[in-house]
Amino acid sequence: MSGMIFVYGAILAIGCTLAPSFMISEGIARIGPGPASAVGGVGPAAAAGVAVFVLGEPFGWPQAAALALTVGGVLLLAGAGSAPRGAASA
Repeated sequence: MSGMIFVYGAILAIGCTLAPSFMISEGIARIGPGPASAVGGVGPAAAAGVAVFVLGEPFGWPQAAALALTVGGVLLLAGAGSAPRGAASA
């Protein structure tokens, strides 16, 4: 085995595992767990968009339905912690 495989492994370990872990923790600390989970729920929709436009994957009604359910769930989660409109804050 080449020594470069260990270099590539270290780059992957730090860049794809360690750094995102710290970024997620900082994001949760800054905006709270509810909004952070809602933002994280956008990932599948973004991945679907990249798959269609960059990789040329097919996009039909099953994918559209799954995308709508995912985005709907994210919107429900994002609005779950907010007070109803017109409600006075105590």
